[in-house]
Amino acid sequence: MASIEKRGSSYRARVTIYQHGKRDYLTKSFKTEKEAKVWSTTLELQKAKGQAIAQQNTLFKDFYYLFVQTVKVHDVRKATFDNYVKAGKVIDNLFPTAKLRL
Repeated sequence: MASIEKRGSSYRARVTIYQHGKRDYLTKSFKTEKEAKVWSTTLELQKAKGQAIAQQNTLFKDFYYLFVQTVKVHDVRKATFDNYVKAGKVIDNLFPTAKLRL
């Protein structure tokens, strides 16, 4: 559910999303309440259709961690999985703020 609140002379819209099992928010400020409602309603409709609305904000290291924990954990031997985890630590150190782009 989206929420809109007045902040000074502007309006802030906030849409709840879930990434990696954790609640997060997408927020944006607008000059008018109508603009905030249009933006938040659009994102809520995209969520209802099953579209990933947070992809542009996903960090590469988070995507890699999710991939390893959901796909590779049951498909490879323990030693290989440990190598994936070590590679994740290297990715975390080298690319801490790299984001996925479509």
